[in-house]
Amino acid sequence: MGFNTTLMILNDSFGAIQRDPETFVSGILGKMADGGDISVGGHCNAATVMNTAHADVPRLYFTKANDIVELSEYSRSTRTLAQTHPDYLASCIRQAEQMLKELKKALKETT
Repeated sequence: MGFNTTLMILNDSFGAIQRDPETFVSGILGKMADGGDISVGGHCNAATVMNTAHADVPRLYFTKANDIVELSEYSRSTRTLAQTHPDYLASCIRQAEQMLKELKKALKETT
């Protein structure tokens, strides 16, 4: 099955990415192991790369504003976020829980 790398691209950075695709691709390659933001042109965070994981490992991501958060107790970046911005992480978890609750309800109504 191989490995997967998830990334979030900020749409307003596509012009810079089109003008300098080599920097974009090398940025992805450089961040795959540990994750992080990619700078392209004038965009310091044109995209965020989440660290690579085996395809058999389920991953849950929460996106909001210009941020992507992995919701996993095993994620190094999530543990760091819990230490540096615990209120923000708690807010992301609450919102994700609400979204999943609504999804479960909608699924139940269709079956």
